[in-house]
Amino acid sequence: MAGWVPRIKLWSSDGSTELYTFPLVQNHNAPQTGKKLIRKTNFRSQGEIIIEGGETPWEVTINFILTGSEYLDIASAIETLESKVPLNTAFLLKINTTASNYFGGANGYKIKRLLPILYPNRNKDLMNTKQDVTIKLQVNSW
Repeated sequence: MAGWVPRIKLWSSDGSTELYTFPLVQNHNAPQTGKKLIRKTNFRSQGEIIIEGGETPWEVTINFILTGSEYLDIASAIETLESKVPLNTAFLLKINTTASNYFGGANGYKIKRLLPILYPNRNKDLMNTKQDVTIKLQVNSW
């Protein structure tokens, strides 16, 4: 599959509409296991039983770069990002493992953005040709 690059995409909560593709992803911390295990020990201390529990919430962090030929391009890209990923809205996050498969299964991860989007290095980059971005999304939150 020469030329294929994995993508991280944001979809509507019903999975019908692709809303945003994260550009120039530099780093992310997915996948993670969200399974909870419950350990029950015998009162006579003769072993334990491990029961599989439900899904626990966890945070996916995506670091990426917005690019443009001038300040207005970067400012527009930031406005687009902020409008496409509003706070406390249910989405699906799909991270490719192959061209048609995703971490977290066919629907990816159920996520919400609960924190502000961070724009580090603004004093260095000055939003002239690029802007570093960090977004944190809560997985298993709806």
